[in-house]
Amino acid sequence: MSEAHTDTKKQDSKKQQWMTKAHSAFAGAMGSKSITSFDKLLLQGQLNRLRDGLSVSFSDRDDVKLKTIRAQRLKILGYTYDVENKCWSKAANT
Repeated sequence: MSEAHTDTKKQDSKKQQWMTKAHSAFAGAMGSKSITSFDKLLLQGQLNRLRDGLSVSFSDRDDVKLKTIRAQRLKILGYTYDVENKCWSKAANT
């Protein structure tokens, strides 16, 4: 086996370890039922409104992946999307 091939395999193995750790940390952050420091990063300037149980809204221009992650996180925190008002509101039954 060539040295370059061995180095590539080592890099791939390290990358897989990093990805596994990142996925685990992400799952923990996403699954928390309380507001975390992760939410501060994800929800930007809307964090205080979220802490107060108020409706929150975000730019339509945000990256699709970011919007997907944010939407799933808000659902976990008990928010629902109000299409008419284009905002997220705390669900009545949570």
